[in-house]
Amino acid sequence: MNPSHIQTIQIISTTVIAVATIIYAYLTYIIVKETRRLREVQVEPEIVLYLQPSENNPSFIYIIVRNIGASPAYNLKWTFDKNSPLLTIKNVNLLEIKFFDGIDFFAPGQEFISFLETGPNLLSDPIPPPLEMNLKFSNRRGDEFFRKFLLNPKQFSGRLYIKNENLKEISKHLKNISTQIGLSTKESK
Repeated sequence: MNPSHIQTIQIISTTVIAVATIIYAYLTYIIVKETRRLREVQVEPEIVLYLQPSENNPSFIYIIVRNIGASPAYNLKWTFDKNSPLLTIKNVNLLEIKFFDGIDFFAPGQEFISFLETGPNLLSDPIPPPLEMNLKFSNRRGDEFFRKFLLNPKQFSGRLYIKNENLKEISKHLKNISTQIGLSTKESK
């Protein structure tokens, strides 16, 4: 083979290796940067707020705030329309819940649960529009986060509930039936 051909092949292969190395270094940089970002996100606080019916009495609606993140949230500050129909027409006691005045520390996994109102009151006409609640909080480094939540009682409209008293009544009748079956089984032996 001609020495100039060998030299050309060497230049081409060296160029290909150099370009591949640059691409590899760039991709490695992106992967390291993304891994670092994912790790930081995994250890950030994350606050959620939602409404939930009580397990014991489904006509009671609770407001729940939970830190589902892996680190504490600091300086939680809530803002919302204090003249919202949910508060004024339905007399929801949100203004009386001191948690929503703001708190300094909210641990990972910590939750705040408070009675909001009864379903029948919230869902009687007129059903109020959702209440927008805005939250500002920070992480341990002082980075600020903003979240917006909608309290919408209408999400429970049309749901059928068995009142707690009815469940107790059903339980009492089931005990009577099981007692009678037990007695009739014993009598037949």
